[in-house]
Amino acid sequence: MLLLTAERLPLKANCRQSLVNELEKKSPCVITQKKNTDVNPSKQNSITAYLSPHKLPETTSAYFPPSPEKKAPSEISEPSRRRINLSRLSLKRKHAIEVVKETEEKVDPPGKSPDQPEKEELVIRPMTDVIIENDRKPLDETEEQFAVPYYLENFKLIIDSIVSEEFYRHLFNADDLCSIEKFNSLSEDAQKLYVRLFQRKLMWHRKAKIVYPQIAEDLSESLENLVKEKLLEDESNMDDLSDALYALPAADVRNLAKSLQLAGKTSSSNTRKLMISAVLKHSQRSGISSFFGKKSDLKSSIMNRAKGMLGLCFRVQPQRREVFLRVFLLFGIHQARDDDEASAGTQLFSMLMSNIGRTKYPEYTIERKNQIFKDRISLIRLSEAVEIESKMAEALENKDFESATEIYLKVQEICPLEGNKHKDLPEFLRSLTAEASYVRILNYAVELLQFQKKYSEAVLLLEALIANDAFHLEYRGRWYDRLALNVDFHLKQHNKALDVIQSALSDERVQAGHRYSLWSRAQKLCHGSNKWLKKRWGQFKDDPMSKVVESPKVYIEGLLVSRSMQGANAVYLTSGEGKVTTRVEDVALEHYKNNGFPLGLHAEGSTFQTLFHIFFWDIVFMQGIPDVFYAKYQTFPLDLHSVEFYSTRKREINSRLKEIENATNKDLLHEVQDIWEKHNATLCLGLNWELFDDLEHLQGFVSCLGGRTLAGIFRRLAKHLKHVRSGVPDLVVWNVQSQQFKVVEVKGPGDRLSTKQILWLDYLIHFGVQAEVCHVRAVGSKRLKPTT
Repeated sequence: MLLLTAERLPLKANCRQSLVNELEKKSPCVITQKKNTDVNPSKQNSITAYLSPHKLPETTSAYFPPSPEKKAPSEISEPSRRRINLSRLSLKRKHAIEVVKETEEKVDPPGKSPDQPEKEELVIRPMTDVIIENDRKPLDETEEQFAVPYYLENFKLIIDSIVSEEFYRHLFNADDLCSIEKFNSLSEDAQKLYVRLFQRKLMWHRKAKIVYPQIAEDLSESLENLVKEKLLEDESNMDDLSDALYALPAADVRNLAKSLQLAGKTSSSNTRKLMISAVLKHSQRSGISSFFGKKSDLKSSIMNRAKGMLGLCFRVQPQRREVFLRVFLLFGIHQARDDDEASAGTQLFSMLMSNIGRTKYPEYTIERKNQIFKDRISLIRLSEAVEIESKMAEALENKDFESATEIYLKVQEICPLEGNKHKDLPEFLRSLTAEASYVRILNYAVELLQFQKKYSEAVLLLEALIANDAFHLEYRGRWYDRLALNVDFHLKQHNKALDVIQSALSDERVQAGHRYSLWSRAQKLCHGSNKWLKKRWGQFKDDPMSKVVESPKVYIEGLLVSRSMQGANAVYLTSGEGKVTTRVEDVALEHYKNNGFPLGLHAEGSTFQTLFHIFFWDIVFMQGIPDVFYAKYQTFPLDLHSVEFYSTRKREINSRLKEIENATNKDLLHEVQDIWEKHNATLCLGLNWELFDDLEHLQGFVSCLGGRTLAGIFRRLAKHLKHVRSGVPDLVVWNVQSQQFKVVEVKGPGDRLSTKQILWLDYLIHFGVQAEVCHVRAVGSKRLKPTT
């Protein structure tokens, strides 16, 4: 069983129905909605889902909602049940997730009044205290009670796997090891509680809000032991007024402000953040006693009042917490890098919530040649950089531009882009250093400066990033593209923009997607009214991007049921089975199903990536390449998304491509079967074993593609996986009987092709693949012909 990583779903108003709507598109599962009777606030209003993508339990009939007139015989005041489809959630067989209403107190976001209705937020998280035995039922209550939860099991596994390795010994001093030993000596309940608090935001928590009945009804003894071992701090260590104020609920902050007679600061229109700011400012005032040589104790007085309101409070001891964070960083070193889907900090915590000990990982040999961290200080620097990077991403997401600016200015001082630091490391390992993390923060800062309309400053930063020749060279196309836009559109320096584009098109590290975008800008500039710019077209007209062809288009109609609110997705009714969908891709799939392609998938790049990893499994995980497998539990080689992946394995990849191109269908299907039977359900980044219903489904698709097409697609992926994994057409549709297939990019009303989508379609068309763009036109019910 693999447990789902925590995922937040912000939902308003009717959270249950919103959740149902959110999960509507997913593959078959059963949702059990519990009644609101649980004594644990964190478990109230919970919805438990037992997922089995391909086969529901034998007792499926009991899970369908009974009609109002007839009640199911087995329904005896149990939780209400309904069957829901989950389509796009990437899950393995035998999963359990728990969806709970978040009741933990949160700091009010900027701009939100504490008196406004709270936005309900649901958290999908693993059922870490329950182990599912099979698809049909959970363990009984006795077994559940004595099961070691995954989060604790994983925490111990992570610590042991790092501390026991001689390779990492120099990165921890005696104090670090003492912190780890203190944790290991705790009782199991105290360990569980520490891990739970470790996962929460680093701040002071009132004892009343530390509630985990799964651990113990009364946590006092565990809390006392954790304080005694100095893994937690209690309120006696609280000496920062800001910390105390942010630990208070909004109502208490308002009452405190009123008691200080802060006129105008306690109205309901003021946010908690503004009230706290007012109290802190007030605490800095000097009392009249200062005129007589006595130090004012106003701040101490406010602090004592705040502590009195808080009562017993606890916080994870920050320095000891840092030790465990560094252990996590080493364990998941491959995740402390650029990732399009999550910040490094989020990924590190997600490791606690995955079923590490029972998940099937690829077999490989760890071969380390280079030491990324020369000493303990270098590891600490990376840990600090990752934390700052996470704060920068969070600030931008929350539109907290003041905090983001502070981070940017700080990083600008401590991270000079010039220099040759880490040049001795392979490029893919440099992305795991503190300097690379700071470069990613500066990359975020470009977005910040543009939002603030500081285009000249953004241009200077982009030029400095491009001049850097050590870290994240794969970003160069993005930086050039953004630089050209700022210089051309915002600063109106059109001639300079063409100079930027010319430099970019001569840079071999600028990949096809950005090359096409840059070339298109040059084309637009040179075909404008400026005669001097027209003369420069000769520098660009013969670029390979000029040979990109326009894709064939088809137009179909989708019955528009409603668009209930402005900005909401349109709702379509499919004609075949009368199903309602918000996805134009579903409308397109039905169209192709009725026109000679009965089978199809909407998986975008996942389809080709899955096939690539199946046919290149042994090359992806081959031995003899140092540093690509640096730690246990990796699901991909560290150089997978770098140019070094292809250059290091060039001979093996080219040989495999030739074999595939010349292979018969029988050979291809045998290879697919061999890998499927050996490695099915083994975790591999980019490979989704659940994409196809079964081996026969997969083999049918492979037989329609054939060796030549597969080799062509794989050649592009092998050379530039990071850059071409996106932009792949939405759909693949096929017919096993006619051995025909087609790839389709679907566009709804108002949608346009991205540069990467244009290039994928162009590549496939040049390769002889049937590829087209399907435009779905929304049609109202009045357009329908009357039925007889």
